Amino acid sequence: MFSTRARARTAILLFAIGAGALVSCNSAEVQTQGSRETEASYSLRSLTSALPEWVTPQAVAAAAEQTFRDRGYSVVTSSSTTDSAKVVAREPGKGPLKKHVITASWNRAGSSVSVVSKPFGDQTRSRAILDGVLGRLGI
Repeated sequence: MFSTRARARTAILLFAIGAGALVSCNSAEVQTQGSRETEASYSLRSLTSALPEWVTPQAVAAAAEQTFRDRGYSVVTSSSTTDSAKVVAREPGKGPLKKHVITASWNRAGSSVSVVSKPFGDQTRSRAILDGVLGRLGI
């Protein structure tokens, strides 16, 4: 059917495509968000940003809940401590697998926040959600 040469070319082509896809998936896309132009980087389904030290994970959780509810999402779970927070919400009219997760953690340099759209990621929606959270935090 196929010659050895054709198989080799096909294998090389598939390898090149896979390697290109792998490299493009691992590179983070950095953009500024919010009124204070906070940098946020998107890589492998996750949008992450460093926040000022005065922003607590509990404040992030409260802002995340408000943002989700204002967009018509249902908040499935929400938990926070002085060191970390996690809020999970579902979009209306989407299947049970489609959800958004905001996590925040605090360290000496300040808080960090991440937005993950599951199961496949959605950079545009994640950035819109982060903008809503940052706006409620005054950032």
